[in-house]
Formats: sequence, C-alpha cells, structure tokens
Amino acid sequence: MSARSPRNHDPMDAIAAYESLAAHYSNISASRSRYLQAVEQIIVAHGHGAASLLDIGAGNAVRTLRIAAAANIPRVVALEPSAEMRKQIPATLEVWGCKATEVPESAGPFALITCLWNVLGILTGTEERILMLTRARQLLASGGTMFLDVNHRYNAGAYGWNATLWRMVRDHMSWSDRNGDVIASWELDGHRVQARGHVFIQKELEDLFQQAGLAIRKRWILDYENGALRKSAFQGNLLYALAAEDRYI
Repeated sequence: MSARSPRNHDPMDAIAAYESLAAHYSNISASRSRYLQAVEQIIVAHGHGAASLLDIGAGNAVRTLRIAAAANIPRVVALEPSAEMRKQIPATLEVWGCKATEVPESAGPFALITCLWNVLGILTGTEERILMLTRARQLLASGGTMFLDVNHRYNAGAYGWNATLWRMVRDHMSWSDRNGDVIASWELDGHRVQARGHVFIQKELEDLFQQAGLAIRKRWILDYENGALRKSAFQGNLLYALAAEDRYI
C-alpha cells in the first residue's frame, strides 16, 4: 500500500474500497503483521479481563477475536459496515453492520472499545470524526478505555524526511484540517484500488479528543514496519488509550 496527497484521481469512498479489498484483506494485514500484533499486545496487557469489547471497523474480525481471546473478554461485538468484509466474520460472533455514528447510545456500555489501524482516518472530515469519537465515548462503560491507533503524518521513519519536512512547513504556513488528506493505493490482481484517507498530527488528535469528551490516558509510538516502541513521534504511528473526561462521567 502507498499513500500520497490527493491529485486528479477519482478514488472510492472508504466502504466501497473495503468492498474491493475484502478478498485481499488477509494478505494486506499480513504485510503489517508485526505492527498490528504489537498494537494488540498493548491492548491485551491493559484490557485483560474486561467484561466486553466493541471493535469499530473490525474488518474480517481476525484481530477482534485474537484480542478477545488473549484478554479473556466474554462479550465481543464487531462493527463493520462493509458487507464483503462481514462475509468473512465467523457466524458465531455478534456483528453490527452499520457505521459507528449509527449505533444508539443505549447499545452500550462496553468496558473496552477499539478503533484500529487508522479507521479514524477513513472517516470524511473533522465533523464525522468528532461524531464517531463522541458516540464511542457515550458507549464506554464507567472506567472503560478506548484504544485507537492512527497513521502519523510526521512519521519520517515511514514517509521519509523530505515528505515529512514539507508537511510540517505546509501545516505551519497554511493550516487546514484537510492537510492530512491522502490517497491510499493498492495494486491487486493487476488493477489499482484507491481510497481517500487521512493521516494525523498529535495536536489535531488532541483537539478531536477534547471536542468528543475524551481524555488521553496514555500514548505509545510504534514503528510501522516492525512494531517496536519508539521514543520520538518522528519514528512511528500513534496509539492512544482514551477515557471519558470527568465531566462526562
């Protein structure tokens, strides 16, 4: 997969893209297995024994089930709006085929909510991201935790220093919440699948969390190639543990 700033393309919306990617999703996931499993290990370590799990944007739910089994979580729900993805989910798992913003607040609470592998970045625009995060906060049980990881647009380890410095200068000189919009591209069976996405910076995320009523409990930086923990945000993607702010409890 590659990601670049939008030009004169007509990329699919996120759900349509995942319909096309569904048959290849396992192979795409395998190419990032060390990173994905490093994220999972952190979630399991901090969420072990939780009473319930909601995975927003679960894909084929392989990771959902892996986290639930390792963390000994009895109730598990996979939320996945792509019909083709849902076909790959075991029939024994509770599945919601809607967007997160369409889930009623009464459907909770969940002790653990996950939103992984830049699912936040496939939503369109700041308003939709805040709506999703707000609904996730409303679905959290008292004392519950939401884990969310995103692609960091200042990750020079993945994007290179030239691209990263250009992005930093652009953000400084001409800030827009669309600066992080990119085109994700996959070459599959001789044809190209393209979808719009978004890559984030820390200040942008902090603003989104604040507007949605979520507080940061902890943040990790993980190398996108091998999943190793890094000290500098220039070296990896961002994983957050979030909780409802006190005023919303």
